Order: sequence, then structure tokens, then C-alpha cells
Amino acid sequence: MGHHRFAAVARVQRGQSMTEFLVALLVLLPLFLAVTYAGRYADLLQTSTQASRYAAMQRAIEPSTARLSDAKLQDQTRVRFFTNTDLLHSGRLQSDDSAAIYSADEALPSNWRSLSGAPLLAKLDDVKLSFHGESMYGDTPLGKYGKATTGKGYTQPKSARLEVTLLNRMDQTSDAPPPLKLAAATATVGDRWNTAGIADTTKTVERIVPSGKLEPLNMLIDPFVYLFEGGGHDFQFGCTKVDVVPSHRIKGSQSLDSCR
Repeated sequence: MGHHRFAAVARVQRGQSMTEFLVALLVLLPLFLAVTYAGRYADLLQTSTQASRYAAMQRAIEPSTARLSDAKLQDQTRVRFFTNTDLLHSGRLQSDDSAAIYSADEALPSNWRSLSGAPLLAKLDDVKLSFHGESMYGDTPLGKYGKATTGKGYTQPKSARLEVTLLNRMDQTSDAPPPLKLAAATATVGDRWNTAGIADTTKTVERIVPSGKLEPLNMLIDPFVYLFEGGGHDFQFGCTKVDVVPSHRIKGSQSLDSCR
């Protein structure tokens, strides 16, 4: 009699434990899903940060919107950072490709999808790029210092802000939560020199680092260098020599043996 009563109580307890486990699992399910999506959104945020850095640097290098419009730079940023990396690695993506030629399903990496397969980034048009000017140079002490050290005027720097509108899967309490927006911004404080060739670049470098004034010391140093290096050494104390680069990019030094 007591044995049957004990067995019945044990069955009730097992049933209660299973019920409590299922209830706890149901309560914690949104948390488990949120952890899964946290990594996906973190990857998108990191990509947005990298994209904003790229856009800010591109605008610093090419400040003219006539040669590189904001719309064109936005399109390049979308296709370079928010398409499937397989497109990059297989050589299918060309430098002037537009994001418009890729469909959302083709362009989206698998990590940027929900557990049901829905794209977190519905379309590449949801990636918005904007630029904002920061008044840091001009007639400010920083601007005067830059002009004094380089002999060139500095333009107003730009900050690139990238905003991405995504499908919201972090909110598990609503069937139709509002979109989730991620944003990243990068400001460029440095400026290009816009030098007019190798001679101008060399003069600008020597104005910042006055090593050119030390070139006469080569007459004293050369005999000692010859003792260790022998003839044909390329050591020139205080020499500023621009690297030779492809001719279609910038004209390099005409002679590897000359300082200018």
C-alpha cells in the first residue's frame, strides 16, 4: 500500500518537474534567440564601422563632389561592404560596379539572415551615407599651425555617417516591432597635401621634417659608410626620396640614384 502511494507521488513530482522545465524554457526562449541575433547584429555594426572609415578616407582623398559625388560614394560603399564576400573573392565585383545590379538574396551574406531565412538587411538602399563638415581648420590655431608647418592650406574636414536600417529580431515581444537602426561615424582630421609632383612633395616633407638641411653632412659621413658598406651604397643622410610608383598613378623619381 505504501509502495503504491510512493510511486504515485514520484510520478506526480516527475510530471511537475517536466512542466516547470517547459515553462522555464518557454520564458527563456526569447533570451536564447536574442543571444543568437546579438552576434549577427554585432557583425553588421562592425561592418558599418569599417564602411564609415572607408567613406571618410575616400572623401578626404577626393574632396571634389564633381569628380566623386556623394551618391556615387554611397553606392560604392554599399557594394564593397554590404554584399556577399564571395562576390569579392571570386573576382566578380569590379571597381565601378553598382549595388543596383545585385539582388538582395544574391548580395546578402548568410550571417545576415534571421533564423527563418529572412534578410536582416532587406535591400541595399537601406544603407544610407551622409557627410558632415566640422569647423576645425581655417583661421583657428590648428589651421594656422598646419599652414605654417606644411606651407599649404587645409580644407574643412569631413565626417562620414553611415546608418543601416534592419529587420528587428531583438524584440521578441511584438509581432511587428519597429525597424532596428545601427549607425557608425568616422571623422578625418588629416588632410591631403595636393602637391604638384615629386619636387613639391619633397619640399613639403622637408618643411615638416627639416632633414634636408643635413645633406651637407654626407661629405663627412660618406668615408665612414664606405668602410662598412663598400662602394655602391645608397645611403644619403638627410635625403628625402619619393618611392617609385606606377606611371599611371604618380610620376616617380627619374633615377634611383638621385635624391631629387
